[in-house]
Amino acid sequence: MRRDRHSELRVRVQVADRGSRIQWMDFVRGAAMLALLVWHASSIPTIYQPASMPDAFAHLNNFLAPYRMPVLMFLSGMLLGRSLTKPFGEYYGGKLRKLLWPYVVWAAIFLAATQQLELFARPQVWIPVTYLWFLLFVFIYYCVAPLVGRFPPGVIPLVAIIVSMMIEDRGFISKFVLFAAYFYLGHQLSSSTRACYATTRGVVRWTALIAAVVLSLFAPSGWSIVAIITSLIGIVAVVGWFQRFYRAPQKSRFVEYVGAHSIVYYLSHFPVMFGMGAVLEVFGLDDFYLLFVANVVAALLVGWVLSKLKARYPIALLFEFPATSYWARRRRARSGAMS
Repeated sequence: MRRDRHSELRVRVQVADRGSRIQWMDFVRGAAMLALLVWHASSIPTIYQPASMPDAFAHLNNFLAPYRMPVLMFLSGMLLGRSLTKPFGEYYGGKLRKLLWPYVVWAAIFLAATQQLELFARPQVWIPVTYLWFLLFVFIYYCVAPLVGRFPPGVIPLVAIIVSMMIEDRGFISKFVLFAAYFYLGHQLSSSTRACYATTRGVVRWTALIAAVVLSLFAPSGWSIVAIITSLIGIVAVVGWFQRFYRAPQKSRFVEYVGAHSIVYYLSHFPVMFGMGAVLEVFGLDDFYLLFVANVVAALLVGWVLSKLKARYPIALLFEFPATSYWARRRRARSGAMS
């Protein structure tokens, strides 16, 4: 029985290598993305509108904080192995087209939406642009991944955690170093079927789950080794439980959909929420709960529409710079139409 479970897990973990979607991963990514939407929908009104966040929302966001972005980064790292099998040109070309390009596009959209056009000519403003830091980090991690793979497993994540704690400034650099640990840990876990199987064992799952809940409720907030440990334990709990038991029920399809199109929701949600707040402010509507609901609904609706149109030109240019073959097909199509 244990061997059968081990074999089943091998298929479920490595199915991405064949280009299929991993449903438990889509669900977890979707849940983390929804948690991010809740955070920004409740925090943006306190930044750009005269609203204050109720204590219940503050406690909820603090509880989810150790897991939102670390889980997303860990899952991104779990997909690194598939990319590393691609040829050099295809590997780096894909990251430029699918990561760096949308980062630049949506950074420009955000600066324009927030009326900061005068900052376009300042290079330091682009690294990173507010909510887009995650995408920039992932791009850089992918760029150096072929070199990182030469180190023994565990070395880079451990060094990254230690260095991040040694950096006094809890800003861009320390966050960049710390999240490298989550990213490369995800890759190393997905590269080892034995390690993946270990996270699904009952004693590991239950210990990680209980420890994560207790730490989230009682551990001091802020940047500390306890917060990092909380995130790592929570990641182990999430990966273990969902790998072992998730079977894609019909009721979870929406969350899976958000996870499968997380890049669209991630890129579009912040400008949409900012715009929604500006529109409501014109009419004198600054109630927190109204702003929160409007932000969530608008972000989900716009994200859904964009995900449906993502493959169509010119909407596709918001999320990916076309490959050379795309432009060649368009030239052939124009030539055929003119002949």
